[in-house]
Amino acid sequence: MKRLIEGVYQLDLGKANVFLIKTQDGLTLIDAAVVGAKQKLESQLAKNGLNLNDINRILITHAHVDHVGGLKELQAATDAEVWAHELDAPIVRGESEVPLPDPKALSWQDRLIGTLIETFVGEKQPPAWVHRELSDGEALDEVLPGLRVIHLPGHSPGQIGFWFELERLLIGGDVMMHLTPWLTRPLGAYTPDMAEADRSILKVADLDVRILGLGHGSALLGNAAAAVERLAAKVGRS
Repeated sequence: MKRLIEGVYQLDLGKANVFLIKTQDGLTLIDAAVVGAKQKLESQLAKNGLNLNDINRILITHAHVDHVGGLKELQAATDAEVWAHELDAPIVRGESEVPLPDPKALSWQDRLIGTLIETFVGEKQPPAWVHRELSDGEALDEVLPGLRVIHLPGHSPGQIGFWFELERLLIGGDVMMHLTPWLTRPLGAYTPDMAEADRSILKVADLDVRILGLGHGSALLGNAAAAVERLAAKVGRS
């Protein structure tokens, strides 16, 4: 467990990160990783004196298999409420398919990466229940006073981040990635609207983020704004 600020932690479950908010009324988990991630999560919690039964909410950044594949299993183990954006909630529930870009519009590199990731991630996510549908700007003070939802679409229609302005902390899903020494756009093979994804990157740049936690790669724990601004310049910051 890597501490981002007091009470907020990043956990690397192998194929994706999840995040934990620890408060007096229990734990809030952000994202659920892939199918079968429950055992790794349980082990990491136990090392820190916590257990699955402490989780009372699971917030979803977006409904891709590496973020919600483990959701049904975790929901069954914890009886936690699940909150997701109103546009991705039908995907979590299995009522809609995950929107993907037209393969013909992708470069051969993106198509190859998409095929490799499908093999790497494995199973598709089983449908899970959503108890609360979230919207842009919604306050989540019951999770953490001052926490709010920020809509960051493009990688998925209902991708959201969780913005804690007091500490200038953003947990941003796959609005961008940190798998290289620098920040990059989300993967093209899984981003149906890259122009919208670029606008979401610019939206993050306007926040002046200090601490940035993403679905993939290590968190930025200092002046994250500088790294975000470099990416923003590449995608069209005027």
